[in-house]
Amino acid sequence: MVRRMMRAYANRARMFPYSASLQVSIGRIELETGNRKKAYSHFQRAVYLGPNDPLNYYYRGLAEFSMNKFDDAKRSFKKVIELFPNGAPAYFGLGQILENESNIQEAEIQYSKAVELDPTNEHYRIQLERVQRR
Repeated sequence: MVRRMMRAYANRARMFPYSASLQVSIGRIELETGNRKKAYSHFQRAVYLGPNDPLNYYYRGLAEFSMNKFDDAKRSFKKVIELFPNGAPAYFGLGQILENESNIQEAEIQYSKAVELDPTNEHYRIQLERVQRR
């Protein structure tokens, strides 16, 4: 089924080579199936095609994070926040990177912002509480 979806998206990508949202859709499938480098390449193209869409940077940041390119992911998440300051997932992703870098105080700030923006997200709350206990 995934192969069939990928063929359909590939055909659409040939028909609409300048569609950032199509690049994101393909990249998401690639990321979910473990093809991080291919996913990154689609997200990078989406950023090129739609430089003002925070989702393009968000998904690129996820791919970068999954490939342990933390400095790049940090820049991508910060760009999301610049374009869309109410995007809780970007604050959460930034918090994960900062925590990974042992910058616990900054991670707590980012997790707090994510919880503030999305107070019903239990995952965000659990991460915040975890770093607050450190």
